[in-house]
Amino acid sequence: MSIVISGARLIDGTGREPMDHAVIEIEGKRIVSVAPGAEVKRPAGDFTEINAAGRALLPGLFDTHCGILRTIASERHDHLSQKNMAASVLRAVVNGRRALAAGVTTVRVDASPHHGIFALKEAFASGMLDGPRIAAPGQAITMTGGHAWYENREADGPDEVRKAAREQLKAGADWIKLMVTAGAGGQFANESPEQTQMTYEEVKAAVEEAHKKGRPAFAHVSCEEGARTAIAAGIDSIEHGLFLDDGIVQAMKDKGVFLVPTLWLYRRLVELGEKGEIPEWKAKRAASVVPRHLESFQRALRAGVKIATGTDSGEVYTPIGESLLHEMETLYGAGMSAMEVIISATSRAAELLRMTADLGTVQPGKVADLLILDGDPLTDIKAVYRTWMVFKEGRLVYRMDEKAGRPVH
Repeated sequence: MSIVISGARLIDGTGREPMDHAVIEIEGKRIVSVAPGAEVKRPAGDFTEINAAGRALLPGLFDTHCGILRTIASERHDHLSQKNMAASVLRAVVNGRRALAAGVTTVRVDASPHHGIFALKEAFASGMLDGPRIAAPGQAITMTGGHAWYENREADGPDEVRKAAREQLKAGADWIKLMVTAGAGGQFANESPEQTQMTYEEVKAAVEEAHKKGRPAFAHVSCEEGARTAIAAGIDSIEHGLFLDDGIVQAMKDKGVFLVPTLWLYRRLVELGEKGEIPEWKAKRAASVVPRHLESFQRALRAGVKIATGTDSGEVYTPIGESLLHEMETLYGAGMSAMEVIISATSRAAELLRMTADLGTVQPGKVADLLILDGDPLTDIKAVYRTWMVFKEGRLVYRMDEKAGRPVH
């Protein structure tokens, strides 16, 4: 049975001017037609029509740096026992529903503490469980004692790193993730975002293995030296990018390296520090990077670097799904136009994940991942918080009942 969505203001993810009173027809998993209402004839036979007048319709959103399976702090130093491996998978099932409720239909997992992510990916893809489609790297690769060592694959030297990359690819990795530097959000007080932790030879070995398999590689990067190392080694995407100078952003632009800035994360850590909910040293470290991070992001934006949305969500302090909406609002406040924010969360993210053939825009032939909002995010960015309906692959997976004031699907 066809589904017809009528009357919405269509923001299709391409950057074109919105289409008012649009009519979108869905057949099965795909969009059949998109046109202004006056030009559309309803399909023959049975169909369901949804009146979305007064609402905005967008492509399903992407979170390209999502910790859907990540363990929480109390589990991290228990060396991933079977008990907390199971707990993290169960938590991720709940997180999948939370993502859909915010209109997030696709995620790239930033890293996983174990290979349970691949079973979760299959469960979401098959429809056995409701959740976003997943692009997954398996475990990230870090040096011994490096950033997030407690939940990732430690490896030293190019040969060990090469083997570690091959292990993730063997397990089913869509990407290879590298912890090139230390971080500002790490769990140890003696960790500094100024520390580069992987050598050029190590990064190059992992990138080569990924590219041989037709897979891209992405890097956790805080400082300038780490960014230069990653770019020189052929990295496809830089995450965070706290400290980027003009030369780095120009190199990213020239080589087509994406930036996933995760701007909101560090501001959130500062907020939690003010509430006394995280250690004081952690909040101070986050506060110390916020101004330079903003400058780096704005430098990349001005230079025309491709920017995709991502959140580093998945921990207690950054809820899945909702965190992407905070990130979108933060990007807007940091200098992106509302349209640029939407592109970053849709078509640009689909380009990063190499999914543009099916996703990222609302066009005939594309998979029907759709988000309907109460309000227009082009005139009020906070409208992204007002989810009305979400479709994944042509199926309604979330609906807000306005009368009841709660979701009913």
